[in-house]
Amino acid sequence: MRELTEEQMEARRVAGADAFDEVWEGELHVAPDPSNLHQSLSIRLGSWILTHWVPQGDRDCLARVNVARPGLEDWRRDYRCPDLVFWTEASPHVDRGSRMEGCPEVAVEIRSPADESYDKIEAYLGWGAREVWIIDQDTGAVEIYVRGDVESVERRGYQEGGWVESVFGIRMRGHDGGLEIELVDDPATRVRLP
Repeated sequence: MRELTEEQMEARRVAGADAFDEVWEGELHVAPDPSNLHQSLSIRLGSWILTHWVPQGDRDCLARVNVARPGLEDWRRDYRCPDLVFWTEASPHVDRGSRMEGCPEVAVEIRSPADESYDKIEAYLGWGAREVWIIDQDTGAVEIYVRGDVESVERRGYQEGGWVESVFGIRMRGHDGGLEIELVDDPATRVRLP
């Protein structure tokens, strides 16, 4: 949807119909509610990050936060809502209460069939993310995208049973239809998420 009036947007907000809306360069993107499997994986992954990764320093994690392109007069003209974001004290984003201006260091998208996860990678990396994780809800397949030299994007992909490592000391792999995750230096933190 290209344009909605302020009255239409406000009516969607009041009705709660905008919970999963995003605006991409002025164009409204309306996503369906995530499946139960999608939500379960997102909640459990966020819980694991809060339990095992956040306590190791000045770090934090949030779910379903508005991430806006930096420098806009009206942030609601260009924003995305990743399933999870997490960051260290070195993150370039600014917390504005209703949104993050710029992207925290890691944006996580749980991929559902036919969704727009891959279309968000460039925005997150361009707005300051160091990594974008795409995790398939059905298989646990993991892809980590990072900004390469100049304008390129490097993909660290999933191989059956192979671990994919984040620069943040976390490794993951899709395994038997789920996601296994652990801290690189602490195999005791390994869990399998649905």
